[in-house]
Amino acid sequence: MHKLNIIFMGTPDFAVPTLELLAKNFNISLVVTTPDKQAGRGLKMQPSPVKLKASELHLPIAQPISLKDPSFIKQIKQLNPDFIVVVAFRIVPNEILSIPKYGTINLHPSLLPKYRGPSPIQWAIINGENITGVTTILLNEQIDGGPILLQNTEPIYDTDNFQSLHDRLKIKGAQLVIDSIIGLVDNTINPTPQEQIYEQEKIYAPKITKEICKLNLDKSCNYNWQVVRALSPKPAAFVYLINPQKNKLILKIFDTDYKLFNSMPGQFIILDKNTFAIGCSDGILIPKTVALEGRKTMSNSDFLRGLQEKEKLFFQ
Repeated sequence: MHKLNIIFMGTPDFAVPTLELLAKNFNISLVVTTPDKQAGRGLKMQPSPVKLKASELHLPIAQPISLKDPSFIKQIKQLNPDFIVVVAFRIVPNEILSIPKYGTINLHPSLLPKYRGPSPIQWAIINGENITGVTTILLNEQIDGGPILLQNTEPIYDTDNFQSLHDRLKIKGAQLVIDSIIGLVDNTINPTPQEQIYEQEKIYAPKITKEICKLNLDKSCNYNWQVVRALSPKPAAFVYLINPQKNKLILKIFDTDYKLFNSMPGQFIILDKNTFAIGCSDGILIPKTVALEGRKTMSNSDFLRGLQEKEKLFFQ
C-alpha cells in the first residue's frame, strides 16, 4: 500500500492535514497548487498554505496557470499516478480525471448531496443544522456530484463558528481520504451514485457574498446569531451603523449573544454603561467583539465608550 503513487491538488489550510497524512502513508509524486498571489499591505507574493506545507515536506510542486495546459497534462500522465486526491482546489478537467489508475478522489466538507457548492460549512451553520460531516467522492464531470465513497459525521455545537468547525472537519476529512484510498484498492468500498439519495437532501451551498454577510434585522435573533457564527472570523457578518450625520459605517460582528427583548429592528439599545445591543424582529443581539471596517477588533464595552451622541444612533 505504501508504494501507491499519489498526486495531490489543493490550496488552502483546509487541505493541509490531508497532504500531511498522505505523505506519511504513500508516495507523493507531485503537489499541485495555485500560483503565488500578492497579499497584505506590501502586496508581497504569498504562497498557498499547501505550497508551504509541500515545501516543508520536500515534495515536488507544480503551480500551473491553467490545468488544461498540454504540457501540464503530459506531466501528470508521465507520473502515472494510482490516485489523484483533490481537496479545496479548482475544477479539474476531464482529461486529468481519467488519468489515475483508481480514479480521482475529492474531499468535501458536508454530508453530500447536502450542501454541494463552495461554502458548505457556512451554510450548515446559517441553516441551523446540528450535524454535518465530511464526504469523499470519485470526481466526475458534475461539480460535487460524483459517486460517494465514505462519509463521517460531525456535530455542530452552539459554541461553534466557521473556524472551529472547519478545523475539526479538516482533520476528520484527512483520515477519511486515507480510508477511501485503502478501501478502493482493497475493493471494500462500493461507490454510491448520489442520484440514489433522496432529492430533499440536495441543498446547495452558494458562494458567500456581501449581501449574505449583512445581517437582516427584520429576521429573528436566532437567525442572525447563526449568520454571525457562520462567517466568523472571516469575512464576518456586519450591520450598518447610522450616525447623526447619516453616514453608514460598517460594523463587523465576530461573536454575539442574543435574548428575547421588546425592541424594534435596527434599534440601538444601551443595556447598561458597558453594553449595547442591536434590535431584531423578536429580541436583541448583544455583540461580544466588533470592529468598524478597517479598524481593530474591540469588546462591546470599549466600542460603546468611544461613541458620541449614542441616543441618535441606529442600525440598518
